[in-house]
Amino acid sequence: MNLSLDFAFEGFRLIRQRPKLILFWGLLTLIGNSLIAVITTVMAGPALSELSHVAAQSPDPQTTIALMTEIAPALAAGMPVYILTSAVMTAAICRAVEGESDERFGFLRFGKHEVLLIAVEIVMLFVRVIAMAGFVILGEASVQALPGAAGEGLSALASVLGLGFAGWLSLRLSLNAAQTFDEARLNIWGSFDLTRDRFWSLLVGYATAFGLALVVMFLCMQVVDGALVLASGMTSAKGADGLDMSTLAALGHPSVILYLFLTGGVMSPLTASILMAAPIAAYRQIRALGKPATAA
Repeated sequence: MNLSLDFAFEGFRLIRQRPKLILFWGLLTLIGNSLIAVITTVMAGPALSELSHVAAQSPDPQTTIALMTEIAPALAAGMPVYILTSAVMTAAICRAVEGESDERFGFLRFGKHEVLLIAVEIVMLFVRVIAMAGFVILGEASVQALPGAAGEGLSALASVLGLGFAGWLSLRLSLNAAQTFDEARLNIWGSFDLTRDRFWSLLVGYATAFGLALVVMFLCMQVVDGALVLASGMTSAKGADGLDMSTLAALGHPSVILYLFLTGGVMSPLTASILMAAPIAAYRQIRALGKPATAA
């Protein structure tokens, strides 16, 4: 049975009905984003700055790969902060979508539900990495087995298939966070049963939510650009020439602080509410239709 597309707009509904949620959710994402920025700056600030500079010009693949390799440990170090922030935010949005009455601190808590959602985040991270790694290995094997254009073509095909499979798997498992929260127990694979015969309905809804989030992000970045121009005379918030985040001293510059505040404290909670609320609202629709909330 197809779903109503209303679930794609759930994030907008939440913010419209309870705008003060952005204050609490924005504080959470601001702290999380700022911690990640500090971690990446300390561990790989110069490389990150150089990558932004290279990306703005004609990127050399070898240089980009080398810089990404240097940045990867910093991204890995910041991952626990991202997982914790995401789990706490997801639990808060679950409570908001369910219409709980106690909205103190914007539904932000830390307890059993958040711990379970941290476990969901970790498992899903490994699932996606393993899925992608399998196709990367297949692509490398193709290059070794078939030198030349044929091997490179198969390698590119393997990469495309890997991305496609990871996307399909993510969609089929997209309801496991909401289901885990609802059941108060870890349930990773029950989403397969819930999403059966609803792939295209969910895909259209998620694509709609993603498109809305992009629009909000674009509008927010225009505000950020304008604020930075007024505050410091910068021409843009984007690009290596706009912000220097290569050192902690540079990170403490008023323009960078303003940028982090507007993106982390305003843009991030808005886009997160749109993207995270969609699967939670979809799960609620499916549950209302009488679909059993257990794995097949």
